Amino acid sequence: ADPFAMGAGAGAAGGAAKFVDGGGPVLQVIQVELIYWGAAWGASPQPSPSAAAITAAVNTMLQGPYLLGLAQYRGIGRGFLRGAATVTSSNPPSGFNDTQVGNFVKGLITAGTVPGLDVDNQTLYCVIMPQGVSSSSASFVGEHTYTIDAGGHRLRIAWITNNGNLASVTRIISHEIVESCTDPEGSGFQGISGTCSQSGWCEIGDICSSTSVLDGVTVQSYWSDQAGACLVPTWPGYSFPFCSTQFTGTVPA
Repeated sequence: ADPFAMGAGAGAAGGAAKFVDGGGPVLQVIQVELIYWGAAWGASPQPSPSAAAITAAVNTMLQGPYLLGLAQYRGIGRGFLRGAATVTSSNPPSGFNDTQVGNFVKGLITAGTVPGLDVDNQTLYCVIMPQGVSSSSASFVGEHTYTIDAGGHRLRIAWITNNGNLASVTRIISHEIVESCTDPEGSGFQGISGTCSQSGWCEIGDICSSTSVLDGVTVQSYWSDQAGACLVPTWPGYSFPFCSTQFTGTVPA
């Protein structure tokens, strides 16, 4: 698993940082299923940020250029938002762990509350906590990993903590999305020895800490082996001439 502590990548990159392909699975076209866990998501008035605001921001993130830089990692492409579900019938325990999140997601799939795996197993089940609920390691604000369902299939999951600030939440989500794409099971793209300072999986978001705002959504940078730097991709700056030739005539059927 790869836990994310806010600010952990500050100053860690350097020009020598490199990531190598371990040959394990990657998510070529990620499908993100957002799951809002806890009664607080159904409160009136709605919490800030609301589930709707987070969902809209993630949809914008996935439709934009943010994932373009992943093409260098085995041709990973842009993904899309598969859906969003709000579960208010239970609450995440204070000090929750990966096993509890995994069991929660498996229970929702069994109940039909969220869809099961897509045919290509590209789904990331991303569980977003209510404000103020921390994991068993309180310094970690997000994590992605995988769990095994009853049929032996690997479910890719992530959990995101919530400090009540939309920019913070989308930053964490962006971090977990790019790392889930490139290293969903700890056997994909990993840093060579000395790249990361923390224990556990060493992934392309772990040595970067800068952020940018794309289409109004705050995202975190990630490492590019091609550029030798942390980056947030934007659309290419193409320009086109404003001229054309008008066609008149007939076209055969």
